[in-house]
This record gives sequence, C-alpha cells and structure tokens, in this order.
Amino acid sequence: MDEERRRGEGETTLRRTAPAGGTPAARFDLEPVDMERDDSSMTIVWSDGHRSAHDYDDLRRACPCATCRHEREQSVAGGSRGLLRVLPAGAPAKAVLRDVRWVGRYAFRLEWADGHDTGIYSLEYLRALCGCPACSAGRAAEDVLRS
Repeated sequence: MDEERRRGEGETTLRRTAPAGGTPAARFDLEPVDMERDDSSMTIVWSDGHRSAHDYDDLRRACPCATCRHEREQSVAGGSRGLLRVLPAGAPAKAVLRDVRWVGRYAFRLEWADGHDTGIYSLEYLRALCGCPACSAGRAAEDVLRS
C-alpha cells in the first residue's frame, strides 16, 4: 500500500493509492482518494468524487471510542446534548487534530492535541458523518422510510 504525506503551510494532505489487486476499503465500497487538512477541518475526497468536510470539533465530539460513546450516552440520558465531559483539564477550547493514521484497510485513527487517540473512525462512519446538504437529505429520506 503506497501512502504519501505532504505538509505545506497550514495544510496537510494524506493520499493513499490502492494496491494493484484491491482497494484500501475491505467492506465499504467507497474509499478516500485524498485528504486535505487545515487548522480547523479535514476534507475527504471519496472515490465517487464526493467531498466530505469535517470540522474538528464535530469529529472530536463524535469520537467512536468506548469511553466517548459512553459519555455521550450518559450525557443524553441526563438531559444534556451529548457533550463530552471526558476532555482532560487544560484541553484546548477548540479541537486540534495532530495526526491521522490508517488502521488496516478500513479506518483512520485520529490523534487529538488533548492526548486522545483511541477513536477508530471507520470509512463508513466518516462518510455517514458528512453534513453536506446532499448527505443530510439522504439520511432524512432513510429516516422517513424506516418510520
């Protein structure tokens, strides 16, 4: 698997090319072909041409690790809006993404400036988190069909 990292002024790009016989995504039929990072967001360009822009604060709040997931569930059950209380004292007011690393062929591990790095964001999860109008409309339509 070939991986290329470029760090320029204020941005990071992570590009991964597929091996001759397969794709980086084992079970999810879409794969990221490019990733652009700046100080506050990450944009993933998918193999179908779609661009998913993710704000770091939103990604940090949506961390899929067991601890963060438990905190969100407890917060919602207690009447809050799912805010994370697990952020360590002295954590930056805004989420700062330090590094992005591939996990196998299906996910990224995001390392945050607050020291948290146990969340494994599957490709499918990252695509589902996309908040663009087209993706939001598609989720709304799916919710209507389920009800």
